[in-house]
Amino acid sequence: MSKDFDATLSDALDLVARAAHTAGPTVARIRGRQRTVHQRIALSTASVVLVAVGATAAYFATSSNGGGTPHLTGGSPHVTASVTTTTPTAGSTASPTTSASTGTTAASSPASSSPATSSSSASSQSVIADPHQAVDAAWLTPAQMPFASTFQWTAMQASAQGTSPIGQQLTPTVFYVPKDATFQALTMCADPAKLLPRTIGAQHTEFTATTGTAGSQFIFFFTDAASAQQTFTWLQSQYTSTCLVTGSNVQVTKTGGDGVSSAAWLSVKKTSAGPVDMSPYNREYFVLRGSTIAYVSIESTATLPTSYEDAAQLSTIASHLCVYGGSCD
Repeated sequence: MSKDFDATLSDALDLVARAAHTAGPTVARIRGRQRTVHQRIALSTASVVLVAVGATAAYFATSSNGGGTPHLTGGSPHVTASVTTTTPTAGSTASPTTSASTGTTAASSPASSSPATSSSSASSQSVIADPHQAVDAAWLTPAQMPFASTFQWTAMQASAQGTSPIGQQLTPTVFYVPKDATFQALTMCADPAKLLPRTIGAQHTEFTATTGTAGSQFIFFFTDAASAQQTFTWLQSQYTSTCLVTGSNVQVTKTGGDGVSSAAWLSVKKTSAGPVDMSPYNREYFVLRGSTIAYVSIESTATLPTSYEDAAQLSTIASHLCVYGGSCD
């Protein structure tokens, strides 16, 4: 810091003292000039804000006494301060933050933030629904799959042995499926060749458990919410006499949901004469949120009860899918 600045600083402080104590200005000025170099450096670096305060006070003091206005040298630092207010996110409270800059160097005090939390009973803040981007929050954990207390579900991952689920890997367990992919079957009743072309793509995760039992979760993506709603309605209409597995040896029963944005279906073989490629027990769940439809299913050769907590299962699926919009119930 230049010697001229130190002298100017002392003059400014003298003027402050003159404004505060009219008696003895010469004594105050002498004391200021007799400070040692170390004392002046400590004063200059202790708080640059004092410069602004001293200069402002000196200006008003000299103006009121008819004196000349002191001028800081060109190399003197200047102080600017600004106050900004952050927009609050869920679970956090916005508070004003003050940033100060000295010359061209700015020092800021960032506002503290806390992780956002969402309530399962409220509408979520939706993210962009993109079949090429996996959102972890949209997916069930193995412990949230149907009959998790009966089966120890494990999410299937890509492997070098070629046993990976179909599609392009997005995460270790989530895979992208294009709208023109070929499936022999997806849902129990709807023709997959008519379902996927309605979408702009899909994602899925496969779950394994004991021998003869498998599970999966699909998320179908659409151009907009209206297209998703139309497809959901079409899907439910397939669970009638047009169902792919309908016959005297298969019983298809709706077990839950409002039929508008959620539905649960149970399909069981009544005899061994049913379709060869169909498991004896099949349970399916559909949930519509925003421009997406989630489809969760399990199939098993085990003897399982026909009744299940379908309302709770649908609610669990919705609490994940609502990241794409809509109620989290």
